[in-house]
Amino acid sequence: MKTTKTKGENMNYVAKLNIASVLYGIGAWVIVECMLNVYRISRISGWDISNVTNSMMILLLISVGIFTFVFSRYTKNHLGARKIRYLTTILWVPYFSLFVYGFRVLFPMVDRGDVPPPIVGLVIMAGLVIYPIYIAFVTMLSMNNEKVAESKG
Repeated sequence: MKTTKTKGENMNYVAKLNIASVLYGIGAWVIVECMLNVYRISRISGWDISNVTNSMMILLLISVGIFTFVFSRYTKNHLGARKIRYLTTILWVPYFSLFVYGFRVLFPMVDRGDVPPPIVGLVIMAGLVIYPIYIAFVTMLSMNNEKVAESKG
């Protein structure tokens, strides 16, 4: 017997879907801003650029692990097994854009030495092209874990 969802349940699901998209946008934004602001962090902290670069690489690896765990848990617990949750592979883009714009407005680059080299932009573009695949993978992984848990129970 097929049950229909009420309007309130569907709206709650849309809100949860948008919260997941905000989380994905924050994940991409943190990584991008860490890559773009290496020179600024070096200048402000007084650290050598190689120390800042190494620290950022370690921070990026740790944040990817943490974000993967958080995204997987949120998707599993709040979005359920509906196929529409794959919409987050697209919905994160506006939130990411808002975060980047907001950061640039609040913290503009006032020192010419803070401008990152052009290769960083290419790396970021490649990462942003791959990011929706990562989101789909995490979504699929959380759904597979859900199915495995159901088959054991």
